[in-house]
Amino acid sequence: MCLAAVQHFSGTRSSVNQSDHYINYRRMKEKILIVEDQFVEADYLRLMLTKAGYQVTGIARSVSRAEEMIAEERPSLVLLDIFLKGSQTGIDLAATLAAANIPFVYLSANSNEEVLNKAKLTQPYGFLVKPFRERDLLVTLEIAHYRSGHSRDKLYAQETMIRTALKQLAATTAEPVQSCRQVATILQPNIPFDYLLFQVEGPSAVTTGFLRIGFNEYQFVGQAEMQVISKRITTEDPPSSSGGTTDAEISFSNGNDFETACKQHSMNGLVAQTFEMASMLNIPLRLHGSRKMDLTLYSRRSDAYTGDHVYLAEHVQGDLRRCMEKTFPAPAGNGEARPWQVSG
Repeated sequence: MCLAAVQHFSGTRSSVNQSDHYINYRRMKEKILIVEDQFVEADYLRLMLTKAGYQVTGIARSVSRAEEMIAEERPSLVLLDIFLKGSQTGIDLAATLAAANIPFVYLSANSNEEVLNKAKLTQPYGFLVKPFRERDLLVTLEIAHYRSGHSRDKLYAQETMIRTALKQLAATTAEPVQSCRQVATILQPNIPFDYLLFQVEGPSAVTTGFLRIGFNEYQFVGQAEMQVISKRITTEDPPSSSGGTTDAEISFSNGNDFETACKQHSMNGLVAQTFEMASMLNIPLRLHGSRKMDLTLYSRRSDAYTGDHVYLAEHVQGDLRRCMEKTFPAPAGNGEARPWQVSG
């Protein structure tokens, strides 16, 4: 064999060895929680994972136990059986994982279309149908790792983009309606919506929204406009106070959950019925320390919002608050709020 060929082969082998070393090192850093109610299957999974170099933080046989273990030690990824003992399923836990931005891969012996459709809505990082081979498991985990890293990078870039634009907006002086329209323009590319509702409690309360009618076009919908469009008079409280969320809690409702929210709170129902919305994301704010405000994003898609959107909303919440404090000034010295005049 000629020297050049020997050097090429040696370099290729060295490169492969370095790659394998990196993968093994990374696996040692990753913590995986197994949520599986079948002891034999759970233990087999644990053996395969430890053999491959992963850390297994534990085995949970129910949703409640999994939640306790996640609170004790945050995993890098969760292997999640869809059907578990008790009233809650893996799909129920998936909502918690998505909100916490924890990647998860489904395990299931049941691959019927209905189950797959429900699982798909939770946006898992992978799906393994039992029985599966060790190679299938490891390849799925590698793909999940790649997707998770790509997702984190994307979320960071989106967060940076939104925060930069909001800070620039807060540093400028604009008419209230124009300021709110700018917020809509900033949020739309990364937290998409078809209708954005601004609601402020207290003196000079505000309920006004923007309907997306084009790529970057928004129609102003004040209380008077809403009454004309919907042919109803509304005096609904903001969704956060009537919806039972806390001041700091960001929440979303898709599909059936959104239908329930519409039945419980008439403003959601009114927006849904008037503009044919099918999901929502609510961002509560506290202006000037005490004044309650909500930004509620509605979409015509029934699966529009995910844990990624909650993550983004949480990380830009402070910048949104500062923009809105400038748009909705603090009460004057006599205790009454300064008027907020709006027009299309």
